[in-house]
Amino acid sequence: MANKAKYGMRSVEEGVTAINEGFNVLGFGFMDKEELGERLVEAWKKKYSA
Repeated sequence: MANKAKYGMRSVEEGVTAINEGFNVLGFGFMDKEELGERLVEAWKKKYSA
């Protein structure tokens, strides 16, 4: 699988959308939020879990 990268995101929703679009390398402006990690893990599991 080739890496698809998206960077410069500024919201949790942008990260969730990027995962749903198949991006697997994500770059954010400084966003040290617990919600960011939780929502991205949920989106990743939903997309890639069997």
